[in-house]
Amino acid sequence: MFKTKNLAVILLVVFFLIVGVIILIKFEQKPIDLSGGLNSIPTTTSNYDQEIDREVPTSTILRYNDEVLQIYTPLSGQTISSPLTIKGLAPSTWFFEASFPIKLFTKDGQELAVGIAQAQTDWMKPGLISFVANLNFVLPSDTTQGTLVFSADNPSGLSQYDKSVTMLVKFNKKTANQVVKIYFSNEKLNPGIADCSAVFPVERVIEKTEAVGRKALELLLAGPNDVEKIAGYTTVLNSGVKLLSLKIIDNIAYADFDETLQYQVGGSCRVGMIASQIKQTLKQFPTVKDVVISINGRTEDILQP
Repeated sequence: MFKTKNLAVILLVVFFLIVGVIILIKFEQKPIDLSGGLNSIPTTTSNYDQEIDREVPTSTILRYNDEVLQIYTPLSGQTISSPLTIKGLAPSTWFFEASFPIKLFTKDGQELAVGIAQAQTDWMKPGLISFVANLNFVLPSDTTQGTLVFSADNPSGLSQYDKSVTMLVKFNKKTANQVVKIYFSNEKLNPGIADCSAVFPVERVIEKTEAVGRKALELLLAGPNDVEKIAGYTTVLNSGVKLLSLKIIDNIAYADFDETLQYQVGGSCRVGMIASQIKQTLKQFPTVKDVVISINGRTEDILQP
């Protein structure tokens, strides 16, 4: 009888132990199984992770008192070469007539180039305004460091309104440069366009290339830069003209363009200036004595007045 009671008690205890274990398993948090290593741990991407993964442009922050300029290219300390494109954001108060000047100096203060930062949006709106500037310069032979100076446009000329910030840059001494001339019209130098064939050179600094004639024509087709426009240089070539080919045979340059070159072109004066811009740009090279202009391979019935 005693044995039967003891057995019943034991069975009852075992029953409650089993029930207790089941309850604990049900409500207990499932432990991480470390036997499989880190790969076995489930992961999720939070909103914060997504923000980190999103591409954010690197920039250099320049401060003048409580005003900020944000430069995207080049970055502070970056190695630069000519031609140089500068992009960034500047306070609207730094612009006048949608622009402000940028200068490049050697570390000793020698001025290498002047560029005009042009606003890419409405510069009259308060806040930061995006801008783009282009600089052409000859690499200095005696230094590998320089500074870019961003200056607020100050039409008053009063020194108390001067504002500027500087950014260090380096020069790419491994890149060889060369200077080419690009020929444009200029009414300041040729008042009233008295001479329809008169064109005037501006100098551009480019990386040394064997295809220097093609590069010169491409720069010609792109038109004068902002600094040159201020100086009165203009082009009579249509925008969007494409150079199809350039060959130099027996000191004669054969330059072939697409139809855009003569699209809605009229007047003997303009036709003469188009020919002069192209021919003088190519004749600067000692291997070119004469120039033949064609459109889609045709030399006859093109550029008619």
